[in-house]
Amino acid sequence: AGTGWNNLDQLTGGDYNADGRADIAAVGKGDGALYIYPGNGVGALDAATIAGSGWHIMRTIVSGDFNGDGRTDLDAVQARQGATGDMYFYPGTGHSTFGNRVGVGTDW
Repeated sequence: AGTGWNNLDQLTGGDYNADGRADIAAVGKGDGALYIYPGNGVGALDAATIAGSGWHIMRTIVSGDFNGDGRTDLDAVQARQGATGDMYFYPGTGHSTFGNRVGVGTDW
């Protein structure tokens, strides 16, 4: 998968572009962007796209189909920079992007 991964944080896997291949989502340590690295099906990753910004404040990010629509979603806990552990749900679109976040709980 290459080098340079020390510049990223919060890696989680899923099929973010709905092509049936495993992809990786990761947060840039310097810029806080959410990067999606699409898997190419032969053990490597294609060039990343940016799916959002401001993700550096998230402590934990997990992926799964949390709303049962067949697309990979993200749940993230905001617990950096004085936050109170709020959890947010980001619905996957199947196009390496996510819909508007929805608060799902606090004190995580």
